[in-house]
Formats: sequence, structure tokens, C-alpha cells
Amino acid sequence: MKNLLAICLLASKAFASILPGNAAIVARNEEGIGEVAELEVTNDLFPGKVFKGTAESIYAEMNALNPDGLAQQNAELERRDNLALSNDDGDSKGLERRQGTFKCSWGHEILNWMKCFDALAHLQNLGTSMCMVGGGHGTIVRVACSRGCSMYLSNKLNHQLGVHCRDIAKDIGEIYMNCASASGQRFHGARDFNSHYIGLGEAGC
Repeated sequence: MKNLLAICLLASKAFASILPGNAAIVARNEEGIGEVAELEVTNDLFPGKVFKGTAESIYAEMNALNPDGLAQQNAELERRDNLALSNDDGDSKGLERRQGTFKCSWGHEILNWMKCFDALAHLQNLGTSMCMVGGGHGTIVRVACSRGCSMYLSNKLNHQLGVHCRDIAKDIGEIYMNCASASGQRFHGARDFNSHYIGLGEAGC
């Protein structure tokens, strides 16, 4: 929860900053996304099991099966995050995340950041669970949605891809910080990496 609050507090201070996007991302609205595949999630607490549905329903299912395991897993993640505040480990994945570029014309405009709070919480609760997108290059899944605030993961590789669900929540916060209007009331956009991109835009849940 502390991590989620930190994302929201940082995002609430954002000003407009439109950075050059990667040509691999097409600036498109909801109508241009095409078919959205079903989200699949895996977690080491449940070997060999693939959960399908929404971030909210998947977390509820996991929590019903092993509430103590998830609580311990997330407590350990929070402990590590607190340590990382003063000790950057500089791993390659973290470096790639910092180098991701933004495409602030992607998606439909969202008019209230608080609409995204529940969706962010669902992703944060999933912790290091892997949010999976299959089907190869161009496949897209909606990883979370609340009150019309939709969050997407799109694959740029020719094989299945997994991203830690909580990392998607962090990237969503950074999209807001870089793409929000000066007032902070209007925002949408995408963050591009070599293997995938994260999209944020308005769409019915």
C-alpha cells in the first residue's frame, strides 16, 4: 500500500512533458487497438497454474487459495523496496525501465487520476506475479481497469512475454507523470521498451 500511495503522490505533482516515442508504437485510440486478448497471470506460489481473468479477479482467486503466502510475498517486496530507496542495485531490468520512452498521444484521454486508483491497487497487490501476454508481436492484453481507466500490456516479441504486475503499476504512474496536462486533470499515453509497451487510456471496463 505504501508503494501505491507513493505512485499516486508522485503522479499528482506531474507537469506536461511529451518525450519522443519509439516508431514501433502507433499513436492510436481505443478503436485502433483491435482485439484484446485475455490476461494470464502466474506466481511461484502456485507452480504450474495459470490464472485467467482481470487483475482484480485473479488477485481474489490467489488470495482465497493462499492468503498467508501472498501477504508474506508482498511484505518481503515492501521491505526490499524500502531498502532500494537508498541502494540502487542497477540491475539491467531496472535500467531498461528507466530508459523507456513515452508516447503521450496514445489512447483516449482520462479526466481524473483517481479513476485509476483501484486498477493500480489490483496490479500492486499482485506483486511479482507475472502478467503474461501471448500470441507474439502485436498482441495486447488489458491488465487492469477501474472507472474507465484502462491499462494495457502489448507484446513486441514473437513469443509469449511476462512482466511483473507491480512493475506495470509503476510504469502507469510514470506515464501519468510524463504525459499529464499542466493541471494534472487530463492524461493518456504509453511507455515503450524493447520488448513491450505499457498503455494507459480511457475505455469502458
